[in-house]
Amino acid sequence: MQRIDSIDILKGIGILLVVLGHTRFAGTSYIYLFHMAVFFMASGYFYKERYSDSLKDLGKAVIKRIRGLWVPVVIWNTVFTLLNNVFIRCNIYTSEKNVEDYLDESLVSIHSVMSVKDMLKNIVKGIFFAGHTELGGAFWFLRVLFYISVSYLCIDFILKRFIRNGRTVLICQGIVSAVFLGVGYYMSLKNIDTFALDKLFSCYCLYYLGLLMSIVIPKKWEKTSVCLVTSVVSFFALWGLGMIGTISLGNNDYVNPLFMLTASVLGWMMVYSVSVLTVRILFLNRFFTLLGRNTIIIVIFHFLFFKPVNVLVMYVKGWPVQTVAGFPVSVNTGMWWILYTLVSIGLCLLTALVWKRLKTPKVA
Repeated sequence: MQRIDSIDILKGIGILLVVLGHTRFAGTSYIYLFHMAVFFMASGYFYKERYSDSLKDLGKAVIKRIRGLWVPVVIWNTVFTLLNNVFIRCNIYTSEKNVEDYLDESLVSIHSVMSVKDMLKNIVKGIFFAGHTELGGAFWFLRVLFYISVSYLCIDFILKRFIRNGRTVLICQGIVSAVFLGVGYYMSLKNIDTFALDKLFSCYCLYYLGLLMSIVIPKKWEKTSVCLVTSVVSFFALWGLGMIGTISLGNNDYVNPLFMLTASVLGWMMVYSVSVLTVRILFLNRFFTLLGRNTIIIVIFHFLFFKPVNVLVMYVKGWPVQTVAGFPVSVNTGMWWILYTLVSIGLCLLTALVWKRLKTPKVA
């Protein structure tokens, strides 16, 4: 189905924007207006009412999300924690403060050697989504998406016990979304961040909006002329919003709820329109579909795969080896962002290919 293809491509464009944003290139603040919102909406786009029709259906849906979101976060938080001291010895992390003489202050991150007790403590925290590592910094999205998707399922299940009409349930979910957004905004103003609940409340409405998009988007939006106009208008509208304020969903930071919702919808309209157009371009179709189907791997590894470019920067600039530990990158000026993006995405896709080959059973 073209619509499913377009959503795969939309996710591919979205994850490319995530990697671009983490290179700290000049357009980062523009990307941050909408890129994570598009991901939350894409997840909600695929929600089906049958997932919460019965307790059995609810259990299956929750287990699927545990396997797809909770398990990868716990596994890789554990791996990165156990490798902390190895990373320091290899200069992927650094405990040397002299890097501050070479790197921009915002790119400096000093690490300490962890004891076995420290590692175990962080691993246990990770199981409850309370622990994190630097290379797993992007895991916040997977944590929040897990919270949101499971919460939406449970609330839908409860609503259906009292309400039989599907449209009414959808309206009630809209009310829940609005209330949650108000709570999330209040937590943003008060700088309250407990187990990422602030982001759960703020972003729940985006999951709901994604579901609405799957219902209300008319077929005529897939016409080339409509997609071209929509993408251009949305692009410049977002540009205008960027002059008013900024958004950082990872920090639960946004001007106000209306600003965040407007930027999110405009971002969806722009990226969705571009993805529909991309479906018709064979090479781009395949590339972005490949990205969209490997978003988890890219989320997990793209910070680590910035490091080879950090090594190159070190040699070119004659910096000490400790500067390889610059995070997320070691230089945020010039055209280095292009190389960071190409190398990181390329290595992530290679990892995905190797993983697929290992998982595929050999035919005798």
